[in-house]
Amino acid sequence: AELEAEIAAQEAALAAAAAECAALDEAEATAQDRSAALRRSIEEASAQLIDARADRGESEREAKLRVALESLQRQFPAAVHGRVHELCEPVMRSQDAAVAVALGKNLDAIVVDTEATARECIKYLKDQRYAPQTFIPLDSIRPKAIPDRLRQLPGTARPVLDVLRYEPRHEAAIRYAAADTLMCEGLDEARELCYRSEAARRGERFKVVTRDGTLINKAGLMTGGNGG
Repeated sequence: AELEAEIAAQEAALAAAAAECAALDEAEATAQDRSAALRRSIEEASAQLIDARADRGESEREAKLRVALESLQRQFPAAVHGRVHELCEPVMRSQDAAVAVALGKNLDAIVVDTEATARECIKYLKDQRYAPQTFIPLDSIRPKAIPDRLRQLPGTARPVLDVLRYEPRHEAAIRYAAADTLMCEGLDEARELCYRSEAARRGERFKVVTRDGTLINKAGLMTGGNGG
């Protein structure tokens, strides 16, 4: 009887120890899950903070650009026409990304009537301690004509200039900004044109942007992503 009692006691102790071990394992798993959840929350919060800082920086930049332009337009009301992206628009809204990428560094360039106005604007910006700006003077800019062959390429490729609407008086500035950049529907077609087409095999180089904003430059380098 004593032996039976001792065995029962040992079994009870073993069961209690097993239960405690299981509880500890469960607590550890819960802690690990909680830790993983916290890490995910921290990563998400960090990403949101980075995005917020980038948005704030972009908003501040846009505000400064707007203030500078407004100041110039008050100072030279008839001579400062506006920024390139304000003076043209794509035929379809779905082409916005492609046009923005195609215009590139000229997107925010300020169009003015003459080279003399551009010099006066630059002096005014310096005097008022505004950031430097790029100016496109309508009286002296001489954009190259788009070769006819760029309008005769196979597929959907066409000059970006041909998908833009603008006033005739701004044509020289828009042609300068868009240059000979091409637009096509998708990346496969852009790659075919730039790397494997008959023209490419002859040594011709193209700058092509897709409708979603992916760019292949004349050196063959590709740029793309989502900026917003």
